[in-house]
Amino acid sequence: ERALGAPPTQPVRNQYKRLKTSEDQLAARRQEEDPGCCTCLICCFGCLSLCGCRDWVCRKLVFFPPHCQYMVQVEVTEKGLSSIMKNHVMYVRDETGRFSDPHGGAHFKVYMIPTKMKQKICTIFIRNPGAKSTFLISHGNATDLGLLRNHLLELSMVLDVNVYAYDYTGYGLSTNSGRPTVRDCLADIEAAYQHLTHVIGIEEKDVILYGQSLGTGPTLHLARKHPVRAVVLHSGIMSGLRVIRPFLKDSYWFDIFPNIDIVRECKCPIFVIHGMQDEEIDIRHGRQLYAKSGQKLAPWS
Repeated sequence: ERALGAPPTQPVRNQYKRLKTSEDQLAARRQEEDPGCCTCLICCFGCLSLCGCRDWVCRKLVFFPPHCQYMVQVEVTEKGLSSIMKNHVMYVRDETGRFSDPHGGAHFKVYMIPTKMKQKICTIFIRNPGAKSTFLISHGNATDLGLLRNHLLELSMVLDVNVYAYDYTGYGLSTNSGRPTVRDCLADIEAAYQHLTHVIGIEEKDVILYGQSLGTGPTLHLARKHPVRAVVLHSGIMSGLRVIRPFLKDSYWFDIFPNIDIVRECKCPIFVIHGMQDEEIDIRHGRQLYAKSGQKLAPWS
């Protein structure tokens, strides 16, 4: 994926440019008119929500937790005559399915923290000595902390920031394996934020919320409540239903993650990153989230 904007010689400073392509099918897909598709699917989702089956439908159509890709061990070492140090060591699965490539140390911590939904989620904190900002990362679908670990370590090093990331309920080592819900997802980020700011001690003004794809839902849910430093939306969605029908003008009561309505309530700067040729989350999502943002940061390419 490339950042928003085509690859011109000068950076884009105002608004997103329409993607130029010679492919007729791709051009037709970008037309600003409602193709009228997926109406039956939306009606079915609404009816099932009325019947109390919303969580079941979301587990089938929205959440795709992978088989847990990591394990954690606590190694106890003696430091001096009376001091004991506990190191958290994370192992990730290799191509053969075995756990390997251990990583730990004084600046790498793993936690299991409770949520208000009576679940426990797995979180990691990568401390970068001297860092002034901390990224609170809500990852995308079909991944977990094991698959992301090396990317998060690199992110911390390259940007010189602390990184705090968590697995949603039903993902990774978090409880209720394979059964995530929207309510759990929102409770998860609230618990993670509370732990980051009140237990680890990071100040709100130093927190940057980073959400990717599915993770942009809980990210904006939290951003409108707390005075964080900034928000990054990576391949964000306007809402759950708009993933299958991006031309919806109004939000339905049973929609999930209505980011297009929430983003305008956020008081902090918002930076949008979206691949111009993203085949899963259409570029229209990024454009509309940018257009509706209050303190938007200009896109670049």
